[in-house]
Formats: sequence, C-alpha cells, structure tokens
Amino acid sequence: VSINPEYLMSIYDRMVTESGAKVLFFSRLAAVEMSSDDTIDAIIVSNKAGLVAFKGKVYIDTTGDGDLAAWSGASFKRGYDEEGSIQMSSLCFSFANIDSYDYINGPTLYVWKDESTPLYKAVRSGKYPLVDTHFCNNLVGPDVIQCNAGHMTVDTTDPWAISEAMILGRQKAAQYLEAMKDVRPSTFSNAFVVKTASLLGVRDSRRIEGDYIFTVEDWRQRKSFEDEIGRNCYYIDVHSGKHKPEHYKKGESHGIPYRCLTPKGIKNLLTAGRCISTDEQAFGSTRVMPCCLVTGEAAGMAAAHAIKQTRNDVHKIDTSVLRSAYSTEAGQNKDDDTVSYVGELVGNSTTNGKYYLVNTSGTIVKNKTSAKDGNDWYFYVEKSAIKMYTNNNTLSVDSKKAELKDTAGNALKDWKTKSIQAKDNVSGTPADELIDDGI
Repeated sequence: VSINPEYLMSIYDRMVTESGAKVLFFSRLAAVEMSSDDTIDAIIVSNKAGLVAFKGKVYIDTTGDGDLAAWSGASFKRGYDEEGSIQMSSLCFSFANIDSYDYINGPTLYVWKDESTPLYKAVRSGKYPLVDTHFCNNLVGPDVIQCNAGHMTVDTTDPWAISEAMILGRQKAAQYLEAMKDVRPSTFSNAFVVKTASLLGVRDSRRIEGDYIFTVEDWRQRKSFEDEIGRNCYYIDVHSGKHKPEHYKKGESHGIPYRCLTPKGIKNLLTAGRCISTDEQAFGSTRVMPCCLVTGEAAGMAAAHAIKQTRNDVHKIDTSVLRSAYSTEAGQNKDDDTVSYVGELVGNSTTNGKYYLVNTSGTIVKNKTSAKDGNDWYFYVEKSAIKMYTNNNTLSVDSKKAELKDTAGNALKDWKTKSIQAKDNVSGTPADELIDDGI
C-alpha cells in the first residue's frame, strides 16, 4: 500500500489532538514504580525537563519491545529458537528523482526468490556486500519510492546495538541506490537518497506472556474466540531465513483474543502492538501494522472499561460489553459528532413499537429489532441523562436516579422496570448505579 508518510503524520496529529489527548514528544520511558507486586503506581519518563513521574489508573504498553511490562515484572519470551534468535530488522529509506514511467513500466525490481529480477542480479555481482535479497518498494509520490529493504540482526533492547544498526542502515540505503543505478540505470540514473527512517524497523523483541498465548496452530485453524477484539489475516512472515511463509485464502482470518493483551500478574497493565502474547511463529503474523492498530484501539477502550468496571483490573472486565462497545464505535458515523452511542438497554415494555438510536437533533442513526423479545432500546448519554427514543414518544432516564420518565418529567409506571437490564457500555455499570461523572 502506498502511503505518503508526511501527510499521514499530520493526519494523526490532528486526530489525536482533536480527541482531547495531550501529546508529549521526545520523551522515553525510563523506569517503573510499583505500589505492589501486581500494580503499577507510576512511570518515570526522561525528557528535556529531566526525570518526570506520571501516574495513571491503567497503563498501556505500546513500546514495541514490551519495556513497561518487562520492567514491571511481567514474564516474556524472545526469539524463534532455543538460542533466542530473533527476526531481522530493517531501516526504511526513500529514493527521489527516479523515472516514474520507467519504474512502473519496466521490469519488477524484486520478487522474493525470483532470481531473474534486477535485485538478484545486483546481489550475484558481489559488488554490493550490504545489499541482500530483501527489497520491498512502492511509488509514494511523483518520482519518489519508499523502500523496506536490507536485513540486520539486532538486539533491540541494547541501545548500543540499535545505534550501530542505524549507522549500518544508512550505509545500506546508499549501497542499494548504487546497485539500482547499476542494474536499472534507466530508472535510477538521476536518483538520490532523500530520506532514511528516524526509527529502526524492528520486527522482533519481547513477547509479553498474557492470560492467553496465541499460537501458530490457532492461526492455522482460523480460530475464533469469545473474547476476540478484532480479526487478522496477515500471513506468517518470519524474517529468519529458516521459515517458510504460510498464507490464508481470500476471505479467511483469525480472531485476536483480548486475553493476549493482559499480562499475567499485573492488574493495571495492557499491552498492544508487537509485544502482545503469542508464540514465535504466530508472532510473524500479528507483529504487523494492521494488527497493531486493532490491538491498540482495543487496549484503549479496555483501559476505560477497567477504570469504570473493575477498579482498574484489566483481567476482570466484561469482554462482551467491550466487544459491543468496540463494534459500535467502529460502525459509528464519525462525521456526526453529536452521536454518542454507548450501549443498549434490553427488556420488555407495554409500549409497542420499534426503538431507535438517534443523535441530539432527533435524526435516526441506527435501528434494530431484537429477535428474542421484540424490542431493543438504544440510548446515548447526554451530560447527566440517558435519553431513549421510540417511534411513539421520547423517554429519558435520569442517570442519578435511573427512573424512566417521559418528556414532561413524569415517571412511567407502565414500564416493567424489574425486567430491565441496563449497562453502560463504557463502564458496564447497571443503570440503577449510574452516576453523572462527565461521560
């Protein structure tokens, strides 16, 4: 997939800041403070202000290497064999001023194990010792290609090794360009290295042991899970030189269990991204960006649920509530910022009719009729009131009293309130316990 990285960064900046989140760049995790063996009290961050402590109720480790989890005492595994050998890393780079027409219409530069492609010719020549048989490339703009190329064996928990790899990666970028000028001068004769990545492209490091370890057999069985928070279809891609790729057919996928995000032995910590709980081969599929995106969003929502539901214990949240809220959020109309769908109220009423989710303007957003009892009541939170709409009238529930009222404020006695089970999909709190806490 061709991506304009500079434009994408500006989009991410806008999305994060518009959400209300605060961003702190140029800051790295330096240490962890524990209030007990199973609870994180604070994280220590190093930046231009020195060492700064941050406290939260729930923490999410998206360091890639699982630094927060490992330093908190969580168990982990590394590597794909008994010696702990890890997948190779790469430093991505870009070439500019290529001939786009020739690049598109000329011979493909690289196909894995196709020795007729130009890259293999360069490798066979022996003139470019830093060039190997890994050279993924895409046109990302007029006369610019982005390259994921070159393999390096790096212990990414060793800062000296990472530093050496960055230097070697830049040398590799220059030599790949020399090789391409040699084997494809019509495309690359005027090209130059316009950028190398600011971070090393790491494929392998710690895998934090969670309440469930997703295995390669789970992957092969296309396994689904009751607590899954997303699906993944990426192939088994282990950059070791020893593993063969394994692929799904079109439309096949597997579930990602929530339990892979919950490190054993730590109550208020979630993992997301590359360091979730898998075995060494399944990791070749789950380590990639689409899966990291899915686990990252799920971990964020799960953290909010843990704070509301279980006094910050991420292992005890109601995953059915999480899944419902997660799927609703994914399907919500993002262009309508008046919609704040957070859950459903299920029960029976003497009032006939279908029940609808609406926005604050009264426009129907979604409707659903339950096959079980005929009525699903969808609602949203607006300040201190849970408002619920039908095709006959408008009802509201005061979140502090959890009474059903009509628009005039009169209690509706004909509702079978004892049969109603209400949960806020953010907190999982029963309706008769809901309070106004600024949701």
